Amino acid sequence: MRGGLKHWVLDPKWVRAHRRLAATIKIVPPDVINSIPAGAPFTYVPPQKTRLIAVFAVLAFCFLVLVLKFRGRLQHSLTKPIDCCGKDHVFRAVLLGIFVACVLLRSIHLLVHPRFWAEEGVIWFQYDLQHSAGRMLLYVYNLSGYMNLAANVAGVFAGSLARTGHILYAPLASSLVALLVQLMPFVILCLGNSRLFNSRWKLIVGGLLVLTLPGATPEIWLNSINSMSFAGLIAFLLLFENNTNWRPAVRWAVRVLLILCGLTGIYALVLAPFFFAYYFVRRSREHAIQGFILSAVGAIQAAIVVYFKLHSGLPMRGEAVAALAPINVLYYAVVTPLVGQDFARLAFRFFGLEDAWWVANSYPHWPAESAVLAGWVSAIVIAIILVRLCRREYSLEKMQLAAIFVSYAIITTLGSLHGVISGRYAFLPALAMLMLVFTNLDSSRSRLRQLLCSATIAMALSVGILQFYDMQMYAGPSWRDEVAKWEKDPNYGMRVWPSAWGLPVHYQPTR
Repeated sequence: MRGGLKHWVLDPKWVRAHRRLAATIKIVPPDVINSIPAGAPFTYVPPQKTRLIAVFAVLAFCFLVLVLKFRGRLQHSLTKPIDCCGKDHVFRAVLLGIFVACVLLRSIHLLVHPRFWAEEGVIWFQYDLQHSAGRMLLYVYNLSGYMNLAANVAGVFAGSLARTGHILYAPLASSLVALLVQLMPFVILCLGNSRLFNSRWKLIVGGLLVLTLPGATPEIWLNSINSMSFAGLIAFLLLFENNTNWRPAVRWAVRVLLILCGLTGIYALVLAPFFFAYYFVRRSREHAIQGFILSAVGAIQAAIVVYFKLHSGLPMRGEAVAALAPINVLYYAVVTPLVGQDFARLAFRFFGLEDAWWVANSYPHWPAESAVLAGWVSAIVIAIILVRLCRREYSLEKMQLAAIFVSYAIITTLGSLHGVISGRYAFLPALAMLMLVFTNLDSSRSRLRQLLCSATIAMALSVGILQFYDMQMYAGPSWRDEVAKWEKDPNYGMRVWPSAWGLPVHYQPTR
């Protein structure tokens, strides 16, 4: 009990760390417990984890300060513009190899022991088994209401592999399609000419941010139905590319890539107005063409969404409470990517916002005047952060990043389950916020703001790197064991990941 609210304890280690409370324990009947309103559950942060994050954050902060403030040979090498480096292609290739190796190392278990993730198996794979490849490519899941081309392509390959080979290897096809989409941002990052990552140290730090941020949302890792998040990331990186010197082959390859990204969810389509903004400010003709491409694909997706909204209602979508939504945006898209979820909870508890966050994060939302007030406070805090990060140097990139953050925050809140922007929904808003802070490292005229942003990025890097490999991935049954059970009983429904997912995959081989 705290503040008249009950708080569930999720980790037994918390009880051992607060043994002094044993003297105040009281036994009460269950009906008394049920009558007490609930607050946010208590979580436990091990002291050794806190110390390790602090060490990594200090090291990252010292690296950023060394690059930004101290003159020397290392600083000269890291801050030199990328396109001016004599051996730039070697540096880019090595860095790309490192990023690809990190992705593969984190994915090795899922590639050796492939699995279907939720709807990836029970909806897309199941649909392909019962329909032709052409119908699978045009499939739209009625509960989402938009086309997810990456999942459709993965469904075609998985179904074909199950028919021509063995169902044991079907999930591998989906994983490989997701892996290809997931690696594409690093190809663009390391081989492109970005206005955000125009020096070696920026490319290293920016690449690490892109690499480690998905670690905070394990549900989007290496499954085709969540490739839409990486499709949005691809379009995001292409927006800030300097495309004036592109060869015709590269231009057409990027245009086709944007069409594919636009047909894979709606995240890439949100950026269409920002491509036009680049054209009007920088007179970049290619940005205008890319904006028209995304707009045309967006019209197709909008027609699909309207159709399914009228016919199926898209349940559980657009149910956000406007006054509570800023609390979730502040927690999941601003504080969590910068300091990690454990420290975000501590920060919200310190400022008295934790219980209000629990109200906003729960469904159905129960009435609480204090939570509504906290929602308005959160909206003001977000506005202040955006203004302070853009103040004095109103560059196009900063204004674009701030507007992208607001756009993604609104779209994901309206489209998320029950209006709660968490997990996969917060991925792209969090990315835009991180990049906005990142642009202040060397462009800010305020030394204090520069140091604060350096400390924030150092914290984000340390949390992301530490949780990248050690974070517990959502688990589930072994697909090999499930296939073995199906071989003994062809009517058996094979289970998918995560373990809590109730619907199975039913497979009846056909000639």
